[in-house]
Formats: sequence, C-alpha cells, structure tokens
Amino acid sequence: MMELGLYTFADVGTDPVTGAKVGPAERLRNLVEEIELADQLGLDFFGLGEHHRPDYAVSSPAVALAAAATRTKNIRLSSAVSVLSSDDPIRVFQQFATLDNLSEGRAEIMAGRGSFIESFPLFGYALEDYDTLFAEKLEMLIKLNEGEIFSWPGGQHTPKVDNRGVYPRPLQEKLPLWIAVGGTPQSVGRAAMLGLPLALAIIGGEPHRFAPLFKLYREAAAKFGRDPTTLKTSINVHGFVAETTQEAIDTAFPAHTDVMNRIGRERGWGPTGKDQFAASAAPRGANFAGSPAEVTDKILANHEIFGFDRFVIQMAIGVMDHAKLMKAIELFGTKVAPEVKKAVAAKETTAAEHRALGSHRHGRRREPPTLKSEPRPLRRHPGQGRAAAAEPGPIERRGRSPQVAPRRSRTAGAFMRQDKHRAVLHDVPTNGSRLSLRSAGMTPSRKLSTNRHWHKHEAVGERVRTSYIRPMIPLSVLDLSPVPEGSDVSQSLANTLDLARHAERLGYNRYWLAEHHNMPGIASAATAVVIGHVAAGTSTIRVGAGGIMLPNHSPLMVAEAFGTLAALHPGRIDLGLGRAPGTDQLTAHALRRNMGGGVDTFPNDVVELIHYFKPEEPGQRVRAVPGAGLNVPVWMLGSSLYGAQLAAMLGLPYAFASHFAPAEMEHALEVYRTRFEPSEHLDRPYAMLGLNVFAADTDEEARLLFTSLQQAFVNLRTGRAGKLPPPVPGFAENLDPSAKAMLDHALSCAIVGSRETVRDGLRAFVARTGADELMVTAQIFDHTARVRSFDILAAARDELDRAEAAE
Repeated sequence: MMELGLYTFADVGTDPVTGAKVGPAERLRNLVEEIELADQLGLDFFGLGEHHRPDYAVSSPAVALAAAATRTKNIRLSSAVSVLSSDDPIRVFQQFATLDNLSEGRAEIMAGRGSFIESFPLFGYALEDYDTLFAEKLEMLIKLNEGEIFSWPGGQHTPKVDNRGVYPRPLQEKLPLWIAVGGTPQSVGRAAMLGLPLALAIIGGEPHRFAPLFKLYREAAAKFGRDPTTLKTSINVHGFVAETTQEAIDTAFPAHTDVMNRIGRERGWGPTGKDQFAASAAPRGANFAGSPAEVTDKILANHEIFGFDRFVIQMAIGVMDHAKLMKAIELFGTKVAPEVKKAVAAKETTAAEHRALGSHRHGRRREPPTLKSEPRPLRRHPGQGRAAAAEPGPIERRGRSPQVAPRRSRTAGAFMRQDKHRAVLHDVPTNGSRLSLRSAGMTPSRKLSTNRHWHKHEAVGERVRTSYIRPMIPLSVLDLSPVPEGSDVSQSLANTLDLARHAERLGYNRYWLAEHHNMPGIASAATAVVIGHVAAGTSTIRVGAGGIMLPNHSPLMVAEAFGTLAALHPGRIDLGLGRAPGTDQLTAHALRRNMGGGVDTFPNDVVELIHYFKPEEPGQRVRAVPGAGLNVPVWMLGSSLYGAQLAAMLGLPYAFASHFAPAEMEHALEVYRTRFEPSEHLDRPYAMLGLNVFAADTDEEARLLFTSLQQAFVNLRTGRAGKLPPPVPGFAENLDPSAKAMLDHALSCAIVGSRETVRDGLRAFVARTGADELMVTAQIFDHTARVRSFDILAAARDELDRAEAAE
C-alpha cells in the first residue's frame, strides 16, 4: 500500500502577506499541531529537515519529533533529512533510537548530504570532504543499526570504536534508514549498492525527467544482488492543497516565492514570478499546488511513471498563515490521500487479477485468435507495441463506425458473477464464437474508396517522432447541454435535440451526453433520461453517455437503464463509463451510494456491469431486465493513465478527455495501445479523443465564440461555476498570467477558426495522435452559432475526405 505524508523545514521569519513575525517558539508549537493533525487524519509520514540557519527552527529533528511523539499514535516520524556529513553517526543513532522508544516504534532516519552547507564550518568540517564525509559516516550508521555491540576500525573522519554497546536500542529491530538524493546518478547508485530505500527530491523541472533515476536504481540494485521489488522508493515534492487551484496558487505563491527568491539570490538564480509559479503547478510541472482533485490526479499520474511506494509533500514553504496551512493538511488528509490510496489499491488489485487470469494461460501472453475474416496484417513500427502498430481495418463513411472486428477468445473470457453478494472475476471457457459488428455497436455502411494508412517517422534529436497519416476519421459530438446566461434548462434540452438532429443529417457518428451534477450551466445531470429524449427524436445516429460516472450508481441500475434504452433503440446506444464523480466534493458526498469507503471498486463494478449485458446464464439469480443479452457497447473514459490501463486490460474502446485535461493524452494513448489485450469486445485498440472545435466564417469570429468556454473554465477553476457566459472580446488577453497559463494548458486541444483553419487543424491533430475517432464539443453561447460551427466542421471533414479520395 502506498504511503502519503508531509515534510517541512519549519520556516521562521516574516509572513510576506501579513507582515507578522513568526519566531522559533511559535513555529515549533504550530509544528506539533500540524503533526498531530496529520496523525489524526491517517497520514503515514511526517518528516523534518535539519538546518543551521536563522530562517529555519529545526536544527535537531529528533528532538522536535519527540515533542510530537507522545501526542500522536500511528504516523511515522522521520528526519527529512539528517545532514549526516556534519554529524556524529553514534549520536544520530542514539537520538532516533530514543525517538523510536518514545513513539513506540515509529521512528525513521532519512540521511542526506544536505542542500545547504552552513553545518560544515559550524562543526569544523571542510567542504572539500563533502563526498567522503557522507560515504564514511553512512557506512558507520548502517553498522550501528545492525547490533548492540559496535566495533568500528576508524577512518578519515571517524574514530575507532572497540566492542562498545550503543544505547538505547530502538524498539524496532532496526531503524528504517532511507537515502535522500537530489538527482545525481552517483547517489542513486550508492543507495542501490547498499540496498537502502531511496527518496528523490523533485523541486523543479518536469518530474517525469527524473524517472530514469528510478530505473537506474532498480537495475543497479539487481546487479548488486538485491531484489529490486523489496526496495522502497519515495518522491518528495513541493505543493499546496486548497479548495480550488487558484486559491492554492494564491495562498502558496507569496511564501514559496519569498523563500526561493531569497535562496536564489544566494545561489545566482533568477527571480520567480507568479506566472512561472502557476506554470510549475500545471500537470507536468514539479509543483503539486492545486485543488484536491488536481493534486490527486497529478500524484496518480506520477505514480504511474515512477511506481513509488511513498509520496511526501512539503506544503509549509516559507512563513504562512497557520490556519491556512492546517486547512491544506486537512484537505490533503481527507480528500487527496484517501482517493490516491483507493486508486493505487484498485490498480494493484486489477494487476493481481490480471496476473491470475494470465496464470490460467500458463504465463503466456494471450495472442489474438485467428478470425474467419482477418483484418489487414499487424505491422510494427519503431517505438510502438504490437497492438499500437496494427493497421486499421476499413473505416466507414457516413453514419460512420470503424470496421473493428470484435471477437471472443477461443479459450477464455472474463466475466463478473455475483457470489454471496461479492463481485468476483472468473476465467471461464467460451464457445469460441465471434460477436457481430452490430452487437458491438459497429453498424457498417458505405466504405471509403481507399484505405491507406502510413506512418511517418521524423528524427527529433536522438528520438524518432511518429506521425499517423490516414483518411479522415469518424467525427462525433459531445454535448453538455449548456445552459447560457438568460436561458433555462428547458430551452437547453430543446437545443440539444435540435443539434442532435442536425448532426445526424450531417453524418456525425455518435451523439454523447455527459453526467454532471450541481452545475448551473449543464442540463444533462439525468443523463440516461436525456439520451432517451435524443434517441427518440433521431433515427440513425448512435446516442450514448460520455459518460456515466459509475461511482455514483450501482452497476445493476445502470445496466437496467441502458438496457431499457437499448431495447427502445436497438443498435444505437453506447455507454461510456467514468470514475470521477462529475461534480464538486460536497455534491459527490451527497451522491455517493456507498458511504463505507474501502478500496476503490471501480474495476469490479465495470466488469459486473458488462456481465449484466451478456445473455442470461442458467441459474443466474441477479440479472438486468431489460439489459441481459443486449450487449450494449461499453467504453472506458479517462483523463489520466488509470482509465487507459483498465481499458487495455479489459479490451475495451477508450475515450480520453483531451478537450479539458490534455496533459497525459499522449502517455495514456501509449499505455492503452501497448498494453491492450484483445477481447470479446475488440481485437485491437480503438481510441477516441475529445477535441474542442469552435468554427465560424472567420478566425476572428471563432475566437470570439471561444471566449464563452474560456470564461466558463476560469469560473469553474475558481469555484464560481455558473451558466455559460456570453462572448467577451479579448477575454484571455486581459487575464492575469497564471490564469492565462492555466487556460492555455487546459484548452490546448482546441481548434478555433474558419473552415480552412479547422480543416488544417483536424489533419494535424489526427496525424499527431493517430486517433481512431474524434469526439467534438463546442460550448457556444448562441445556439444558431453552435449549429453553424458543426456545419463548418462537417464541411472541413468532407473536404479532407475528397482530398484523400483524389490521391
């Protein structure tokens, strides 16, 4: 189970916001309260840094932690770090052994060389011995930890010790000892050689760039005869949690920048402005400042990259209001940590189930069975896995679904059965039959006259960037049923039906609606009801959910609702499933069907729901009526790597929310395509990407229409969600830099302009991503302009089709 915790340097000085002065006595009192709160919230770890300078209150971490030991019960207490180079290893061991006894076995040591150098001259050490001091004293500390009677031959920096007892001994058999590193391969190699857990500090740049160090650590450990799976890892980062991202940035920025700019003046760094701070808080940045949901997503994204066992965040950077810091700790402990642990536990459970299924195949990777009518041969290209490199089958035109031939494994198929009210994955024999295109939601119609598909390779430095070049792909519509200012829900739902009929006439493939709650600007909360309304008012276009937020519902009730829709509108209903609540945390609490908590049941819920759509089995006691036997196509939705992994494992089509969360788009596509397992649903990956398209007769007009979405997004991120606002000329240009940076990032997957601009943008986006289908959305204030936007988009699509057919 992954651990989450906090660390701090206990800053003292002047609050840059209020001007209040905070001295060591006040800061240490507050520090104990912070540790006590973290313990009460169930956090796993609290670390204190060691410094010997006027702007920090802690020079002896063990002493400060001892003050918190008797007021806490479960949280692990550690240095972060002990500057071992300038300390006496025997005294360090004794202090933390004492802390271990006071805390009843909760003490740890995180040893490092230290980022600051003031302790070296203070204790009479030379800076030129920086490396040898640490190496020698670390070896001595490891030896001290091994047993009661200690002998040491002495060294360049340490005296000889002959068979002396070192007391007290820790309550634990050994004190956990971690090595803290700042990013040098030599330090990582040392930790691997010694077989010690590794804590990596990431306080700048893009975290994923540090991932090779973890790979080096595990590979080096194996070369030294260590089992890499037993060695723990951690990343230690800066961040702050508030109700909204803007609040987090506004609260953390003054203190954080005050500290970093002061250190920067000492070390020759340039000053940091608020726009840079906000940019560092973006999904790929090193600063984990944001709302609970955004910090949760960012931790999970980095967990996928690093596979760490512990995540530790430093939120008290600089002097800030104690109450705000306590609130941040509360949000981290009540909203971030539980969600992260649920997701990681679910991932581990899913991986275990996947391994269990694989064991029935004698440890072999499942290869796709031979079809009666094989698609084109699979073809690999550099940098892509087997599934990702598959050439597509024929791609349909109007009404257009890809000709993906779904099939059932010849030997096994996973399904969900209710066993004593528990959802359990089973691996059972199947008859080897193949589902029809129609049962999988693929309704063939007129095919393209050509089916070309190339991969273009372009050298970029030492890497090869692959572009996908192929005919124009199906376009679908995602409608949030926006409620513009001055309008109401009734009119919005009427507009939804009107746009759906228009999209059907224009040859769009699907028309999806999304589940959102407590949002005045979105009318599709009762998603299945609105889907029924749209399906009844149209005749050929596929209608579905993009998506249903499964944690808000029981799988059986979703199966019954969509079974009813599928019975009313055969062959036209899709079901996209999401894992987020689709609302704010308070509303999510009101919606939640299971208040008991526990591990995240999302993967099992998905498999259970899919099973309800299968033909009823003899003796099956719980079934969906209607629903059983209707094989409603299920899609996995996602905005992070979690959904990509689950879709790949279950062999489901995957829709990525790049229209509002583009950060992990390319990584998620890579994970989905390379890990995809052929299933009864699909024989190869099928990825649909969300895309904002705002089209008008001129680029200028389109940019004006786009400002409604920009305003709505800023309002949502700042906790002021409301109805869709009218366009405002120059809106983005007048924003502060941090808000503009947020918009530029979140809405980077957007094409805004005239038909020519949209045409070129579509071609480039498809070439870059290799998407199998695009789900287009356009939150445009005026309904007439919105309909016109989809007219222009269809014209751009048709132009691309004609150009392809002519080649």
